[in-house]
Amino acid sequence: MMIKKFLMNNTVIKIACLILAVFMWYALKNEETMTKTVEVYISPKLNDSMYLVNLTPMSVHVTLSGSRKSLKEMQNYGYSVEIDLSKEVEHKIIQNELKESDFSFPEQFNITSIVPQKIDVEIDRLGSKYLPVEAVTQEWLPPTMYW
Repeated sequence: MMIKKFLMNNTVIKIACLILAVFMWYALKNEETMTKTVEVYISPKLNDSMYLVNLTPMSVHVTLSGSRKSLKEMQNYGYSVEIDLSKEVEHKIIQNELKESDFSFPEQFNITSIVPQKIDVEIDRLGSKYLPVEAVTQEWLPPTMYW
């Protein structure tokens, strides 16, 4: 009888506490820190007199940490990082080390790793040259060339 009285008293308060506990659990679960890896493409910025010969690798994998909710809402594709090589004017093989500051992810994400961290970029000078061309013909044309 005493147990029944204990369970039945303050029923409204007990139900309210149970509902509050469920809401707290849900809120804390969504704020749990998780990690997610996204592919980030490398985009070198060159001036008009240079061209890209080789870029190894073409993309890197960046591991981000953040809340479950923000990582779930985040896209998995379409990210790029720009490497500024616009001041280069000669043929070069440049080894660039990527840093966290090179990426522009929202503040709610922390970068935990960048794989690979070093990239190799080979650029060369774009040039043009005038070459005289002389057409050499024979006395007859092939049958497919007649009108």
